[in-house]
Amino acid sequence: MRIESVEVLEVPFEMTGFHTFVQIRTDSGITGLGQSGGWGFQRAVGEIIRELSPLLIGQDPYRIEHLWHLLYRARPFRGNMLSSAMAAFDNAL
Repeated sequence: MRIESVEVLEVPFEMTGFHTFVQIRTDSGITGLGQSGGWGFQRAVGEIIRELSPLLIGQDPYRIEHLWHLLYRARPFRGNMLSSAMAAFDNAL
């Protein structure tokens, strides 16, 4: 089984404008959905998810720890926005 697609979903939410989710699909038809943990700057979190998503295509979704480190090490600056994006990836996997 391999990751086939990664999609950012921005769902309207009254208090913050919207919530950011990531949806990961495999070639076997299994779908994972993860919510970002950040309350501010959701658009920035969505852009980080979009930037990192290509790294997941073709990967084995069962190698969660490997994928986490792959994504985390791909960014030179690590802070709240990356942590929020990582939370969404982690939940979806």
